[in-house]
Amino acid sequence: MKKMNRRHNIKQFSNEDLIELCKPYKHSKDIPRWLYSAIRKRNIQDIAMSHIISLNPKRTLEEVTKEAEKYEFRVDFQKKSNWAYLWARKHGVIDEVCKHMRHKGNLKKRCIYAVTFEDGYAYVGLTCNTKERWQRHMNKCEQNQSPVYQHAVASNLQPNFSQLTDYLPEKEAKEKESQIMLLPDIINLSHKEKAIVKENVDLFKKAGFMIEEFGENAIRLIGVPSICMDMDTKELFLEILDTIDTVAITAKQEKEDRFIATIACKAAVKANMDLSKEEVDNLMKKLLVLPNPFTCPHGRPTAIKMSKIDLEKKFNRRK
Repeated sequence: MKKMNRRHNIKQFSNEDLIELCKPYKHSKDIPRWLYSAIRKRNIQDIAMSHIISLNPKRTLEEVTKEAEKYEFRVDFQKKSNWAYLWARKHGVIDEVCKHMRHKGNLKKRCIYAVTFEDGYAYVGLTCNTKERWQRHMNKCEQNQSPVYQHAVASNLQPNFSQLTDYLPEKEAKEKESQIMLLPDIINLSHKEKAIVKENVDLFKKAGFMIEEFGENAIRLIGVPSICMDMDTKELFLEILDTIDTVAITAKQEKEDRFIATIACKAAVKANMDLSKEEVDNLMKKLLVLPNPFTCPHGRPTAIKMSKIDLEKKFNRRK
């Protein structure tokens, strides 16, 4: 400071002179150190620097939210408006300002999507970016045109693109994709049955059913639990609706139990089915580790107890 005072005799400058000397500078970093020290010492920096353009301005939530609205994906927001992204993270509002954005996915996660047409044609696939995949499907300039685009041209029908699942680990997504039905069932419903489906859509989804609305009183059954793939899925679905309808709306646990019981019963090994010895052994092992192996989900017995006397009576050895 003494050295600077020898070069710049600050005492000869009035406050007005110092303020005037600051005016040519647009940014605080450009103000000479001796001048900046002088205005701070005289406590006039607010006045002297009132015209300065801040390199780190005070942002507001409204300003950052407006900036975030420009982007559809969070990764683009982070790359192109990093100042707003960092501000939102620092102040703990990143989820709030990004709530309108869609998940772009990554190379390790996939979602299952479906493209359907009114004539029943359906295409099911995996993607890490739904928007990009949709654009590629409908790009007529692609060297190998998508079967979706080809069918749209041939049938003159508009495709309906829908995301069926959240983004999942790739292995899990592939397993779920195998549950998707290549030829979806179109199931016509009464107004009452349609209402039951709407009331219990989360229950169906949790169990592995993938449902789309199809017209006013119909649904398209796109996917079913893997254990149901070889069943008459239409009949199973309608039976589940009948089962749910017999339970009071408020009895949530009972409804879930009967729902699962109906699926389990339909998927169970039935009488007269041919099983190998290995299959029988495996079935018995699974049965014996259950909390209650003595009845089926509907309460019917899976085993009976017979004493030696009862057995002898069956063979007329004892009266």
